[in-house]
Amino acid sequence: MGIKQPPKNASWLERDKKTRTKAVVIKQICVDETYDWGDYKKVLQLLKKKDDGTDLIRLGYYVKDKGSSDADYHWGSQTTFIATKRTFEKLIEKAKNDGIL
Repeated sequence: MGIKQPPKNASWLERDKKTRTKAVVIKQICVDETYDWGDYKKVLQLLKKKDDGTDLIRLGYYVKDKGSSDADYHWGSQTTFIATKRTFEKLIEKAKNDGIL
C-alpha cells in the first residue's frame, strides 16, 4: 500500500458508531522509529473537515514489518487522537508550562 502524500482523504466513525466524519489531510510530518519487530512512521497531520472546513490535528502511525519495503507501510493506528487545532495548541502550551515538553 505505501504512504500516500497529502492531500488525501481521511474518514473515521465517531463514538456514536453512526456519524462518519470526513476530512482531507492537508499536511503531515513523520518521525521514523525502528524496533526489532518492525518499522513505524509516527505522524502528525493537519486535516480540514469536509463539511465545515474546521482544522483538526491527528496523531497516528504507519507500520511495516522489519526489512520489508516502504511500499508495505499501512495505517496501523488502533486509536487516534483528534482535536481542533486550537485545542491541540492549548495542550502543547500546557505541556510546555508543566515541563512535559
